Amino acid sequence: RARRLLTAGAGLVAAATVAAFVLQGPYAAGRGIGAVSDTGLLADTLRVAYGKLLLLRLAAVAVLVFLLPRLLRPGQPDKLRARYENLTMVTGFVVLLTFSATGHPVTDPVMFVSVTADLVHFGAIAVWAGGLVQLALCLYRPAPGEDLVPVAARFSRIAAGAVTAVAISGAVLALRIMPTLSALWTTEFGLLVLLKIAGLAALLAVASRSRAAVRRSVGEPPEGTTKTVTLRRLRGAVAVEVLLSVVVLALAALLTVTPPGG
Repeated sequence: RARRLLTAGAGLVAAATVAAFVLQGPYAAGRGIGAVSDTGLLADTLRVAYGKLLLLRLAAVAVLVFLLPRLLRPGQPDKLRARYENLTMVTGFVVLLTFSATGHPVTDPVMFVSVTADLVHFGAIAVWAGGLVQLALCLYRPAPGEDLVPVAARFSRIAAGAVTAVAISGAVLALRIMPTLSALWTTEFGLLVLLKIAGLAALLAVASRSRAAVRRSVGEPPEGTTKTVTLRRLRGAVAVEVLLSVVVLALAALLTVTPPGG
């Protein structure tokens, strides 16, 4: 199940990368969708750093697809598993770097700070959102005899660390990228940032309910409540978390194509 989820995610990243590459030329030239097959525009995209980074991302995703089934294969020697883990982490870092190196952080005069913060921000969101989808699959389609309580308890601890990293790195990015404080309520970029913060706050509120359900599942259920009812509440809270995550990620996508000062 984890292998299928990760492979599907890699496929989505690859498809989105190809789409971004073929659409960049018409977008930069101010032409319509009919120009996606213009070889001249494709060559123009390839000549700039953005196009090269997209190709690097595509190559890194291909390596990930090769490594994932080997990483998750059961019963392999620890030394071989450690080698696959190291290769997968390095390749995953390259994928994250290609996103950070093609966004607003590279326009910061102190690029190292913004790119580093963006890497932390993107990576923490990937851990949180990816783990959330995996948890949702575990809750709604559990394997026979699978005990979901330790899974939820472990993810709850991981998610708490990821949320902290998202909040801190997001604050650093906002301070570095926003031209002035007043731009928060006077520009489209600032309003999108505020909407993203509101969505994240709602997501945290739902996540706190999920953590409370996890704590009840780990311990003895309150009087008049069965563990089955608690898990049902956890399923509902996780479903809402997934939906809110989609909204927050959509706002983040809009931010990447909105000029900070406009």
